Amino acid sequence: MKKLLAIILATALVILLSASCGPPAEEITALEYEIIEDVDALPENVKEKVASLKKERGYFVFTPEDYADREKIYLLVSSGEKPTGGYAITVKSVSEEDAVLHVLVEETEPAADEYVIQVLTYPLVVLELNRVHETYTINTAGESFNRIAAEETPADELGDTGDEAPEAAPELIEKEGVFTGIIDSNFMEIKVDGKAMSYMYTPDFSWIFAELLNTGDNVVFTYYENEWGQRVIEEIDTAERAAMVRGVSGILNGLIDSHSVEIEVDGSPRAYALAEQVVLHSFNEGDSIIFDYYEDQHGRPVINRIEKAQ
Repeated sequence: MKKLLAIILATALVILLSASCGPPAEEITALEYEIIEDVDALPENVKEKVASLKKERGYFVFTPEDYADREKIYLLVSSGEKPTGGYAITVKSVSEEDAVLHVLVEETEPAADEYVIQVLTYPLVVLELNRVHETYTINTAGESFNRIAAEETPADELGDTGDEAPEAAPELIEKEGVFTGIIDSNFMEIKVDGKAMSYMYTPDFSWIFAELLNTGDNVVFTYYENEWGQRVIEEIDTAERAAMVRGVSGILNGLIDSHSVEIEVDGSPRAYALAEQVVLHSFNEGDSIIFDYYEDQHGRPVINRIEKAQ
């Protein structure tokens, strides 16, 4: 009886141990990878694709079969378009479990009182991997990144296919104000109706600030509001230049002094001041001329451009 009981207990122990062991657990191992610090160093077609996808939030895998580099695999993880600087994305860990690649990233944003550059930014990270995986999971703070499909590339960078209606042009708003100065390389300040307002501008306007605008100038400008509510300058000029009279024909009667001339227009002589950039070294009395002028704050006509009539 005791022997039978021992056999039963031994059998039960074997069964219990077998059940508790079960199949071996899947092993999760760290994976070697490299973060590409300089996106410009990527193969040209990969770099161009990164530029076209950076506005999207998600991840994209550059496989050797589809891109020029036949040995390396690149993984793009993008936070998408952000309204200012101060946003960042960093890789915390990379591991693999069977054919699944797990990437954990951390996204940060600027503090409410932090001074940041006022331009659109595109936080992203590109990893170089040693092989392709069947599945990718990218997570941050419990949130998963979706895979960016190739067809989600912005239409303006793929070319118009005619499948979708073009995006409506933003509404332009025209205002007058007083130019009070440059805030930084992306924003200027204009006082409108007595209130100082900031406006974003592009590098295309740099020559205007260098050659035409001075603090205190009355200006006429148009702007629109982008999707982030930022006011973006479309056109700007001094109020005087905006009211420019162009293409006037006349006869140069001669210099009045070093800063003004007399010109006969439609049979009537009139005195005109000369803007700083206007010189008359190659002109003579009696020359037929064509010129542009504006009236300054004192009502004086000021010639801004002058040339001999053909």
